[in-house]
Amino acid sequence: MMIDKETINYFPLSPSRINSLDCGYYFHQKYVLKNRLSEEQEEANKPLNIQMGSLGHKVMEIYNKSLLLAKLPSDMEIFDMAFEKAWEGYPYMPENMYPESKALLLNFAENNPIDPETLWGAEIKVAIDWELNKVYWESEDVWLRGILDKVDIADSTAIITDYKNFLPSESKLKNSYQTKIYPFLMKCLNPYLEKFILVYHGIKTNKKITFDFEASDIGSIGDSIKELSKRIYRKISNSETIWTARTGENCPYCTYTCPLLKLGYEPIKTMKQAMDIGNKIYALNLEAGKLQKELKTYIEATDKHIDIGAGEYHMKDIMVTKGLKASKVVQICLEHGIDLNSVLKVDSAKVKNLKDDEIKAEIMKDTKTSLQRKFMFEEYEEK
Repeated sequence: MMIDKETINYFPLSPSRINSLDCGYYFHQKYVLKNRLSEEQEEANKPLNIQMGSLGHKVMEIYNKSLLLAKLPSDMEIFDMAFEKAWEGYPYMPENMYPESKALLLNFAENNPIDPETLWGAEIKVAIDWELNKVYWESEDVWLRGILDKVDIADSTAIITDYKNFLPSESKLKNSYQTKIYPFLMKCLNPYLEKFILVYHGIKTNKKITFDFEASDIGSIGDSIKELSKRIYRKISNSETIWTARTGENCPYCTYTCPLLKLGYEPIKTMKQAMDIGNKIYALNLEAGKLQKELKTYIEATDKHIDIGAGEYHMKDIMVTKGLKASKVVQICLEHGIDLNSVLKVDSAKVKNLKDDEIKAEIMKDTKTSLQRKFMFEEYEEK
C-alpha cells in the first residue's frame, strides 16, 4: 500500500541532527533557521580532537576502499598514500601533529586488517525516504540519513563498524539513537539480512563495544524514529515553540551567542576557559579541605552541632569492624549454605594482580568487562 506523502509531515533526521537536539537552541539555529558558518569557517572552528577524529575517518575510508579494490587485507604503501591524501584535506591540522597522527593511525591500521571476502563497503552514505526506499543524499524526499564507516557482510549477518576517536561509555552508546539507526538503515538496504552487529571501534585505544540486533528488532526502531521526526515537525510548525538552550556536548563547538549568557552562565567553549575553570576547581578543593579540617577541630573540641539550614556538621560515633577474614567467612557460609555473593565482594584489581595467569583466567572466565570514560583529575608527582 502506497503512502500519500502529502499527509505525512516529518522532519528529516540523522544521528548528528538527533544529537544536536540535546540543546534546543543549537538545533533550531543550525537546522531550522540554518544560521550556519561556511564550510571553511566550520572547519577552522572545530576543536583539535574533532578534527583529529575527522582525519582518522577519512584515512580509514581511503585505506579500506583502496584495500578492497586491491583485494588485500593490509598494505603499508596503500596506508601511506591514504594518509597523505587525507592530510591534504585538513589544512587546519597543525603540522606538528603530523608524526603523532600518522603513528596513531598506522598502529590502528596494522592491528585491524580488512577481510576482502566480507567487506561490503566503506564510508557508505545511506539516505532513505518515509517509505524506506533508498534515495539520493540530498533528495527532497529524504527522511533518514546515516554514514556507515565500514560494513562487512557474512551470510545473513551485517557487521557495521563505526570508528570513534574516543569511545563513550557503553551505557551512553546503548541509549544512543545512532546505535539503533545504523542497523535499521542496513535492513532497509538489504531486507534479507537476519542479524546485525554494531561495533564501535576506538581508534586511540583499539577497544571495541558491540551491540547485537535481530531482524525482529528493526521494525520497532523505525517506528520510534518516525515518531521523533513527526514530533520535531510539530514543534517547528508551532510558532510558539520555545527552543531552550541547554549545556552539553554541543557547547565546545557551538558558534551561536548562547541565551544562557543573559542568565549569568557562560558555557565552556575554549581551552582557556577550561583551564580557568580547572584551576578554580583545584583551588576550591584545596580551600574546602582546609576549611573542613578547621571545622572538624572546632567541633571535636566543643562537641557543638553546626546547623547550616541544609543540614548540620557534628561528630558521630560509628562502630568499625576490623579483623574480619574472608577465609573464615567463606568457611562458615559454606557450612550453613549461605550464598557467598550475598556477603562478599571481590576486588577485581587484586584478582588482576595475581601472578598465575591460568588461575586468573579461570576466575575471570564468566565476567563481563565494559569500557567507560571517567572524568577525573590526576595530580602530577613532585619532581
